[in-house]
Amino acid sequence: MKVVAELSRKALYKNAHVDISLIEWQERNNGYLERHRNATERVAEPEELKREKQSKRKTLESFIRNLESCDILKEFDERIWIAAIDKVTVQQDGALVFIFKDGIEIGK
Repeated sequence: MKVVAELSRKALYKNAHVDISLIEWQERNNGYLERHRNATERVAEPEELKREKQSKRKTLESFIRNLESCDILKEFDERIWIAAIDKVTVQQDGALVFIFKDGIEIGK
């Protein structure tokens, strides 16, 4: 995005000091705007993914705190397991990935 901003700044300077046709200026400027839009989208995707993961993490931490504060659950309960876990995947390295019914994944 910095590169595109610098190119745009230079184009503005050139347009102010060199005779350039309006059509050429618009084509060049539209190209810079498109590059900036693409760069902005590429930056936004990981940020959205990060927000989603943070939200899932907070939900899971809250769920765990609630379970820990319950005196009822003192040992493994198959009914709770079945109600909460959708599936468990064993990775090639032996790591387990737990997928809850609400889509939250732990272990990735």
